[in-house]
Amino acid sequence: KNPLAGLQIKIQTLYFQLIENHPDLSHELKEEFELAYSELKRIYNISKDFLKFSDLDKPQLEEFPLQQICERCLENFHSFRNEHLAIDIRYGRDLPKHVFWDQRQIISLMNILVENAIDALNGRGKILIEVNSSAQILKTKQPYIEIRISDNGPGIPEQYRDKIFEPHFSTKQEGTGMGLVFAKHIVIQHGGKIDFFSAENSGTVFVVPLPVTAVG
Repeated sequence: KNPLAGLQIKIQTLYFQLIENHPDLSHELKEEFELAYSELKRIYNISKDFLKFSDLDKPQLEEFPLQQICERCLENFHSFRNEHLAIDIRYGRDLPKHVFWDQRQIISLMNILVENAIDALNGRGKILIEVNSSAQILKTKQPYIEIRISDNGPGIPEQYRDKIFEPHFSTKQEGTGMGLVFAKHIVIQHGGKIDFFSAENSGTVFVVPLPVTAVG
C-alpha cells in the first residue's frame, strides 16, 4: 500500500479534529490544510503513475474474448453513468470473437482514455466506445481491431494538441501528465498506433488500431 494514502487520511483526520476542538483556528488554517491535501494528492498520483509505468513490462499475451475486455471497461465506470453522463459501447460487424493481447494492459489503456473523456466532460455529456474490424476501415491484410473512444466535450485546445503525449504535460490541477504516455507505451508494445482528432466545442476522439494478434 502506498504510504502517501495514509498521509492523506491523516491530514483529513487532523483537520476534522481541529474543526471540532478549535473552530476559530480551523477557519484560519482551512486554506493551508486544503493546499497541503491537494499537493499530497498530486504527489500520490505521480507515485502511483510511476509504479504503474514500472509494471508495464513486455505484454503477457493471452487469448480471450474481445467483448469481455470492452464490457469490463464499461463496468469500471458504472458509478459515473447517470442521467447527465452516458458511456456506451457500439460493436461493428465481422469482429473476431477472440483477440491475443495483454488483457490487463489493454484494460488500463481503455481506462485512461475513458477517464480523460470524463474529465473533459466535467460530469455532463456522452462518451462512446466503438469497436470495429480492419475489414471496414484499414483495408489491411493483417486483421486489426480499431478502438475509438469519443466524447462530445469542449475539445482539446489547439495550443495543447502537440503536447498531450509528452511526459508530465497536463492541464489538470492534480494531473501528472503521464496517463497518455502510458497509453501510447501500451499501444506500441502491442504493435498498434494511437492518434486523436479534436475540434473546439466538437469533442475529441482517440483512435487505436491494434493487431488482432499482438506482436508482443
